[in-house]
Amino acid sequence: MRYFIEDIKTYKSVNKKGEAFQDFVTPLEQYLVADELSLDALKANIVNHIEQLNRYYSSSRPLVLTVSRGRGYRVWTVWVQGDSDKIAAMIYIKEVRGDIHFSVHDPLPAANVPERHAQSSAK
Repeated sequence: MRYFIEDIKTYKSVNKKGEAFQDFVTPLEQYLVADELSLDALKANIVNHIEQLNRYYSSSRPLVLTVSRGRGYRVWTVWVQGDSDKIAAMIYIKEVRGDIHFSVHDPLPAANVPERHAQSSAK
């Protein structure tokens, strides 16, 4: 399964630690993640960065990551521990359903695309 980082929402109501995290994570928006292993590695990288920020800004409350899952999507929320109103970022990740490929030589519908979305070759 592949994943797409669809959107990253950031919020102004954070301190310097939250801003540093936002600077780290916002460039990832609209990236394609190759597989589950890569998604796990990305999550571990984000957790590692949060831990580094928590050590560097030790006088403020720590940032934490929570993960929510639904059908076909995930939301990673980074917020200030003990205050769910202070969200640094929400990362929206969707599962990629399939690919659409154009080919002049192949009149058949693209693989993994429901028939209603593929152009018919018969007219």
